[in-house]
Amino acid sequence: MGYTVYWKNKKRLSPTKLISVKKAVMKTFRSELKKDGLLKKWDNWNKAWTKGRPPYDLDKYFHEGFSASMIGNRDFEFCKTARKPYDGAVKKALIKLQKLTNNAYDISCDDGGKYFADTVLEKTVWGNWVPK
Repeated sequence: MGYTVYWKNKKRLSPTKLISVKKAVMKTFRSELKKDGLLKKWDNWNKAWTKGRPPYDLDKYFHEGFSASMIGNRDFEFCKTARKPYDGAVKKALIKLQKLTNNAYDISCDDGGKYFADTVLEKTVWGNWVPK
């Protein structure tokens, strides 16, 4: 079963602000990976992708990449986490994105609102759940 987190930019950020936001979001992501004992595995998984395909033993931890290039003034972006162990780090990074940008992004998921169970949510007109 798939599991995807979506975000789209609804307020454009200045280039200077975007640089600082990307750095802070990725710092949060890496910090969360480290807390979960996944940082070294993540680095190895990413390094292997640049050479073609990571070892299958790392697939149990990660599903798709998550990077600073995915954060920007784009209309739409997503990450399929497949509820693998790095999912929590993606979640914390996106919450950081919301806080740093004063909710400049709509963030939703395909789980009926459970993804942000520890945050205040509201349901959109499209039926997605997003942090308030």
